Amino acid sequence: MKLLRFVAAVVVCLLAARSAAGQPPPEPPPAWDVAVGAAFVGTSGNTDTSTVGADFAMNRRWPVWKIEAAALTISTTDGGEQTAERYLAALRANRQLTSIIGLTFGERLERDQFAGIDFRSILDGGLTYALVRQPRWTFDAVTSVAWSHENPVMGGDSTDHPVGVLQAPAHGHLQVGHKLLLLLLIGGGKIFGDVELADRFAQPAADR
Repeated sequence: MKLLRFVAAVVVCLLAARSAAGQPPPEPPPAWDVAVGAAFVGTSGNTDTSTVGADFAMNRRWPVWKIEAAALTISTTDGGEQTAERYLAALRANRQLTSIIGLTFGERLERDQFAGIDFRSILDGGLTYALVRQPRWTFDAVTSVAWSHENPVMGGDSTDHPVGVLQAPAHGHLQVGHKLLLLLLIGGGKIFGDVELADRFAQPAADR
């Protein structure tokens, strides 16, 4: 009986492997894609609070080049008094040099006066590495140098300093429409870890 169960399990595994191998390759991503979103959250009761947000994302793809643009804004009021307001915009260009190594550079602009940032600009450039490319998961790395410029709200002196960045994101598809993102970021002498389960922005492996 145990032998029959073992043989049946092996047959099932082989059939699953043949089915996966027989699937056609995923279609290439479109040359253009644009996403626009908006959100509103309001509560009433002892206090009236509301949060309004909007975001924009665009990708343009060529055989070896890709340009990404994104922007978002968010505003929160509590009892008619504004408690948060943030603006963020980013532009990035990527060029594939080989099947593994690519070139990346970008600009990030930010304004968040409630966080003490009147204006912040980060310009970076570096290399990307496609270390693992599998249908179910991918593993990449990014090494880059950046220059950060920041003006504080309280009228202090602006600051300029270089930053070194090492990113190691891994993407794993749990099921259709879901993606697990593990990100390790080392920058400015600090290490940050983040785990994100995102189904809204899940993309095929061929698109990354």
